[in-house]
This record gives sequence, structure tokens and C-alpha cells, in this order.
Amino acid sequence: MKGSRIGVGGINGEVSRRKLLFGASALTATLLPMLGARAEGSLHPKNILFVYHPNGLEPGWEGGGASGPLVLNPILSALEPFKSQLVVCGGIKGGTVNEVQAHSEGTTSLWTGSRIAASADFATHASVDQLLAPMLAPTPFRTLEFGVQSVPDTIDNSHVTIYSGAGKPIQPEDDPNAMFARVFSGGKDPATLARLRSEQKSVFDLARTSLDRIRASYGIEERAKLDAHEQALRDVEKRLDSLNACPTSYQNHQLSLASLKSDDTQFETLAGLQTDLLVNALSCGLTSVASLQYSYSTSMTRFKGQPPLHSVMHSGTTSQKVEINRWFVEEFARLLQKLSNTKFENGASLLDETLVVWGSEMAVGNHLNAPIPFILAGGGTSGFLKLGRWVNLTSRPRHTRLLATLFEIMGVPHSGPIGDFTDETSVGILEELSRA
Repeated sequence: MKGSRIGVGGINGEVSRRKLLFGASALTATLLPMLGARAEGSLHPKNILFVYHPNGLEPGWEGGGASGPLVLNPILSALEPFKSQLVVCGGIKGGTVNEVQAHSEGTTSLWTGSRIAASADFATHASVDQLLAPMLAPTPFRTLEFGVQSVPDTIDNSHVTIYSGAGKPIQPEDDPNAMFARVFSGGKDPATLARLRSEQKSVFDLARTSLDRIRASYGIEERAKLDAHEQALRDVEKRLDSLNACPTSYQNHQLSLASLKSDDTQFETLAGLQTDLLVNALSCGLTSVASLQYSYSTSMTRFKGQPPLHSVMHSGTTSQKVEINRWFVEEFARLLQKLSNTKFENGASLLDETLVVWGSEMAVGNHLNAPIPFILAGGGTSGFLKLGRWVNLTSRPRHTRLLATLFEIMGVPHSGPIGDFTDETSVGILEELSRA
């Protein structure tokens, strides 16, 4: 990646005037159809992060009883410091409907809502992160996909949760060295970084000129939305101005490819490196949409000297399963802590600005599809999501309704069902998560 640059669309080569002009027109073309989208001044998260862990949680993680103030059970106890910033969702059905291909079905469906016909099929829809990204403020990287020993060999549908479209899986990047080189290497040369910030600002100036030119042809309501989009461009400019505070150095790990993919003793170290890079990418404004995948559905990773995770979650003892559950919850808590520790000049934290969605492909390792553990965290004072609660969804909705609700929480428009499920439990947003 030597000589790479952070350009209008991410890491690329020199940015020509033609590309700048194209970027300006593309940016304006993107913003104008979004007149119905969110206003940046409203109470919606700026970022969204999807976190996957394999094989669900043992029974007992749910709060139990009617919806109300959140009380965390022992499996989720590591999240206690963030209780006021969580919504724990109970009663949600996942995308697994066939016992034989449960892991494949659950993984392909998790963020896409797809149903597959055969065990080897990939998802038939883009994942919601890819649908949301164009609706948010533009960033150098449209999305970033982080993995921790997520693809041990040739990619298959139990190794990937993110899709750019039907049959188009996006493989997570498991190597922190490669992720740093891709995302941050352009920041090593201060002169280059200053030039590229100037070029990106030129794109924004051209876009604002276009917005000013067409503003006169719109009514008062539409002009207000255009003003909101102009403010969104200014927000991105401010983040670009802060890029010189982003990491410009990184201590490469010395792991072999084999160790990187399957050395159990390195899993926690790799998880920490990827979390640090992810938090830095969000805080520097390099992306507003990211995903973090811990291992994979049929994981062979051994935790704390136990047999492989997949085997334990199928036939291990309850104490073995709970120990693995707690490890993933503790990792989630560490991620939330790093987001919370990252502060901005206005006093808000990165956790305030980021909606974190934590989920799994099945309820427990023996292939049950309900209740799938889903936890929402952060997002500050969202206009829709009420934090600090246990929400018992007694209607037992399909997880696709939660996916649809993410658009509402982020303040962007969406209509119609998510994915392939179309029964009454699969369509519409979850009003139970609302402040109303």
C-alpha cells in the first residue's frame, strides 16, 4: 500500500480535476434525492456499527417480564456501566427456518433478511449497512468491515455477514496490519494529507455551489432540507480538519498468516487491535458505517482451553457455554468503553454519536431461531430510540423488523420489507422501541 492516498472515495491514486468535478456532481446528485432524508441537526446518530458474535447466548440473558427499566442478568453483567445507554431486545425470531442448514441460513440472514434455498447459497439482498451508507453524510470510506479470525479458509456463507448485493459477500479484513495500511497510511505524510484535505474541501465547495444554484427553485420546506445537507457537508469538513489527530503510526504485529487465521492464543490480541482501529476510523470521520465480526458461525476457536466453540455451544456444559458468552459480552463492553472514552469538543462521546447493533445468527448453539440476542447501544438522545430499557417483544417479530427500525433510528427514509420474509411478523418497524 506504499504511496496510497486518501482521496475523494477513500484510498486511491492522485486526484485529478476531472475526478474532483465528478466527485462534486456525484455528491450533489446523491444529496438531492435525499430531500426526504434526515436533517443533520436532528437527534439521530451520525454513525452505525454492526457487531456479530457466533452461536447466540445461553437462556437467561433476557430480562424477563414486561418491558421496563433494564436489569442485567449475570451473562450480561459486564455491560452494567452502560446500562443507561442500552436497549436489550427480547423475543425476536431470526432467519433460521431449516435445522439442516441453520448456521448458513442464520448468518446470511442476520443483516440482510435473506432466505437461502440451499446450504451453499449466499444472501439474496444487500445488508442494511450497505443500504444505510449512501443515506448518511459522505465519508472517505463508504463502509469498513473488520474481522477477528472470521474467515479461516475459502470464504463460504457461514463466514460472512455483510453483502453489497445479491450473491456479493464482502469478506471482513482479519489482518489489523492490512486494515491500518488501507485506512490510515495516507496520513503518514503531513503535506500530502493537507493537500488531500484541500482537494476534498474543493469537492464540498463545488457541491455547495450546486446546492445554492438550485435552492431558488425549491419551496421553503425543501430549502430547509437543502440547508441541512449543506450543514452535513460542513460537519464532514470539520472531521477532515481533525484528521491530523488520527493515528499516523502503528506497530505491526508479526503473526504468520496461519496464526492470524487460527491461533486461538492471539484471538483476544487481534480483537483489541481491530477495535482500536475501528474506533479511530469512526472518530476521525473516515467512515460512518462499519461492522465487526468475531469469528464465524461454525467457529473452531478454543476459548480458555475448552474444545472448539462450535462443539461447546452444541454439546458443552452450561458453565462452558456461559463462560464463552461472557467473554463476548466483555469484548462488547470494551468496545463500548473505547467509544465512550473518545470525546469531541462539544462534550459528546463517540458512543453518543454511534448506534451500535449487537447480534448473532441464532438464539443458542443448538440451532434455535428464537429468541435471538439483539442489543442496541449508544446513539445519544435519538428522536426514536428510548435507552436504558428491556423491551419484551411479545409479538415475537422476525428480526427483519428490527433491521427496518434501524432506518427510523438513523433518521433516513425506507419503505417496504427487508429481505425475503413477508409474513405479518416480518414487516414494519418496531414501535415498541420508540419513545412514544
